[in-house]
Amino acid sequence: MASSALISDTQPWKDLKAHVDDVKKAHLRDLLSDDKRCQSMLVEFDDILLDYARQQATPETIQKLFELAEAASLKEKINRMYSGEHINSTENRSVLHVALHASRDVVIESDGKNVVPEVWKVLDKIQDFSERVRNGSCWCYREGFEGRCCSWYWGKLLRSTVCTHCTSNRFLRGASSIDQHFYSQPFESNIPVLLGLLSIWNVSFLGYPARAILPYSQALEKFAPHIQQASMESNGKGVSIDGVPLPFEAGEIDFGEPGTNGQHSFYQLIHQGRVIPCDFIGVVKSQQPVFLKGEVVSNHDELMSNYFAQSDALAYGKTAEQLQKENVSPHLIPHKTFSGNRPSLSLLLPSLNAYNIGQLLAIYEHRIAVEGFIWGINSFDQWGVELGKSLATQVRKQLNASRTKGEPIQGFNFSTTTMLTRYLQASSDVPADLSTVLPKI
Repeated sequence: MASSALISDTQPWKDLKAHVDDVKKAHLRDLLSDDKRCQSMLVEFDDILLDYARQQATPETIQKLFELAEAASLKEKINRMYSGEHINSTENRSVLHVALHASRDVVIESDGKNVVPEVWKVLDKIQDFSERVRNGSCWCYREGFEGRCCSWYWGKLLRSTVCTHCTSNRFLRGASSIDQHFYSQPFESNIPVLLGLLSIWNVSFLGYPARAILPYSQALEKFAPHIQQASMESNGKGVSIDGVPLPFEAGEIDFGEPGTNGQHSFYQLIHQGRVIPCDFIGVVKSQQPVFLKGEVVSNHDELMSNYFAQSDALAYGKTAEQLQKENVSPHLIPHKTFSGNRPSLSLLLPSLNAYNIGQLLAIYEHRIAVEGFIWGINSFDQWGVELGKSLATQVRKQLNASRTKGEPIQGFNFSTTTMLTRYLQASSDVPADLSTVLPKI
């Protein structure tokens, strides 16, 4: 068993704290001029390329982070998760997301039972339902549908020449490939471990609470919100797994948008406002390449030009001296100066097929787990969402009593009572009998 002491009490944590000032003296312009350093910060697995040379970190920083991982018993915690131990101690549960990615013949035990067959029972049901939606055989008895449910109509729109079975399987194989990579690869070349350690460095040592997730593909428009939920719900904790209040900040504020949408939304803040570490996600092969006559490059090359340029713009910035040489008016120089030295990392995927998307999701899942393991928190419970739910039950009862019986609002503070009163008055036309008859289609 790992020690219950806080990670911030260990010597590696203290060494990293002392190391911060040394790193802050170095600008990314200088760090990126060191080819040997940059080479050491490239990692490739299965045609996925990770480049973290634009992080505010030196090789010494990375080594100190590995020492922190050892002090946190990271490898032991990973092994315990994969072996099905009840590492979710507050709920006395195993953590089995790797079982969701496993092939049928894999054995992953929890409480002495192989859970993989149960997973595949559900996956088979999902596949069966998806196929019935696509081929129009999904059935229901709602009047007016002539024996076909709404899924039949959606099925006509969703029908694809790609086999559903082949697409679950490819996605799962991709996720499973990262599961094995995460479990077996040394930390120096382990993509989820490196990403998790860099997040620890940015949040707990450099003091950057947020992270922007920036996929340069519209097909990944829901990726950032998905990671936002997974990361902030998992690691938004204020106490250790042993219930001890944390004397340091944990968790990240995650947000993001695809490529050029984000550039015209919040990149101004990232370039010249607050420092927000960025994850740039690019794709080599476009899903829909378009080559227009007269254009210098294809639509995808245009998109990827921004992918490559933005990370360098954040790192290098633009100095007042450069602007003077460009004959920029003196009164505009402060407005057009970019400090640079803003950290980012780049992930380059070979394509966006089901296999690669499975890999991408698994990378971020394991990154979240690494952060929690290092911080010493329980990433696998979500008690924070329960309080609001329980309070909502009280409000729900009050709304029902006020609407159906005219009972006065009671048991709430003045502010909530005032707001509830206004809400009930303004919505008094809502019928007390809330039964609704759905129209025929």
